[in-house]
Amino acid sequence: MEITTSNFEFSPKEIQVLNQAGIIPNGAPSAQIALFAQVCKSRNLSPFNKEIYLVGYGGNYSIIVGIDGFRAIANRTGLLCGMDEPQFDKKGNGVFKTIADFGANEKPLSCTVTVYKMVGGVRCPFTHTASFKEFSSGKQKWASMPFQMIAKIAEAFALRKAFGGEFEGIRSEDELAAIEGDLSTYEIVLPEPTEKILQGLKKRAQGDPEKNIDPTSYDDLMEKVMKHYSVTEEQIATIKSWYK
Repeated sequence: MEITTSNFEFSPKEIQVLNQAGIIPNGAPSAQIALFAQVCKSRNLSPFNKEIYLVGYGGNYSIIVGIDGFRAIANRTGLLCGMDEPQFDKKGNGVFKTIADFGANEKPLSCTVTVYKMVGGVRCPFTHTASFKEFSSGKQKWASMPFQMIAKIAEAFALRKAFGGEFEGIRSEDELAAIEGDLSTYEIVLPEPTEKILQGLKKRAQGDPEKNIDPTSYDDLMEKVMKHYSVTEEQIATIKSWYK
């Protein structure tokens, strides 16, 4: 399934599917869902393939890119040249453990992942080591799948090191990693619109001749606003009122 409309909205059926799959939380405001759809489109990531999620916690909403999304972004560059198997508890002398080396209830202290990128015709390694205690919540999948969880964290960081420019606008959010154990630790952050920006939009809506923008081009304007800013339902309602 794909986003179906030109203004980056999901159909009611698609929203239902995403709700049932846990990609969009039940009761999420329509403005948040519309913003989520736009980010999916602009990042070329599919929520139906579990590459990107809308997470709700404590009345707040965040757009989170999962590890499959990171892999998709890196793969699209055509420069990803594989990665090594995760190495656990790696020491300075290069000695490390595999999953088979751990006891039934033993947890890893760290995980090291190396990804390879073709740079100027040379296959170059990019390595990151993630500390288990810094990310583990001790709950849910962190308790039942500790090796898989910390390996995904290390891989996400290694991919970001290798393909930094491709992940512009995506930042670490450790708290969400602990809350949502099956996600990576990266959040797309969109700034809140300032009063100055809102006043500028109001002038556009009123056909300010200095802006030279057709006040009837509402859909195009809203698309641009939602692409660059995290707008609340109240702010959207305010902007809409300027077009009446």
